[in-house]
Amino acid sequence: MSKKESSGDLPRDISAKALLGFDPPSGLETAQLFELQARSLRDRSGAQLAAACICGALSGAISLGTAPYWAIAIWVASLIGCNILTLSRRSPFGYFESGQARQLDFLLIGRHSAIAGAVWGAALPFLGSFGTIAQWLGLLAVNLAMMVFASLLLPSLPIAGTAFVVVAPLGGMIGWLVNGR
Repeated sequence: MSKKESSGDLPRDISAKALLGFDPPSGLETAQLFELQARSLRDRSGAQLAAACICGALSGAISLGTAPYWAIAIWVASLIGCNILTLSRRSPFGYFESGQARQLDFLLIGRHSAIAGAVWGAALPFLGSFGTIAQWLGLLAVNLAMMVFASLLLPSLPIAGTAFVVVAPLGGMIGWLVNGR
């Protein structure tokens, strides 16, 4: 194994199609690519949870005083459930329990990222509909921060980051259409 492969980083010349799982990787065995991606996801799970907790607390704080407590509680419970589902599956007993990551595992991670994007996107029409335009823009800013975090925290698995970034802004568009903001 070369120094580049043993470092745990992806090779710089790998194609986006290979990272997305649409083409076999060149210059790297598929099993090696999957293991590097799995290790990257496991290593960043704590940072992802911290980002979700901080941004979730910000969204709740922005909504306090205008959104009913039941609305905040439903959204926070959805966020917690989504994070438990996603992060529990990334543990050694989850997606990679066989000791070897498979393409199906990464497609499931992409699906869970899309679900997380839907939960974050739902904050805008669900919680934002009760607040002022300033609160709605605050929720939008938190949502945008989560989209940036998804891109930064999931660099080795762009299908997951892409799924999140594609789905999360839909809530903003729906909220804008429904509430006229």
